[in-house]
Amino acid sequence: MEPKDIEREAYRTAKKRVEERLGFFWHLITYVAVNIALVLIWYFGSGKGTHFWPIWPIIGWGVGLFFHFVGVFFEQSLFRKYKDKKSSSICKRNESISSGKADSSQSLRLLC
Repeated sequence: MEPKDIEREAYRTAKKRVEERLGFFWHLITYVAVNIALVLIWYFGSGKGTHFWPIWPIIGWGVGLFFHFVGVFFEQSLFRKYKDKKSSSICKRNESISSGKADSSQSLRLLC
């Protein structure tokens, strides 16, 4: 790999990670806003003496938000090595398959 290719790949990887983190923070903001709205609907709709039904979407969505958090902030250490190893082996296999074909090898190299 040439230095420019390495720099491009590092930039793409960094950009992807920033986008993943921004996606998580938008998910978090949406979670908080919607659940505040649900609690307000419960409070002004049925009052304090009734069953607190907003707890169910808070818990259910909270589980999904937790896994989104783990996927964004801890996935690097858990699964990134596996994904990188698997991706490089697929790229090597594609390069060996396409070594005799000029047109398709260019497109496969661009993908890898």
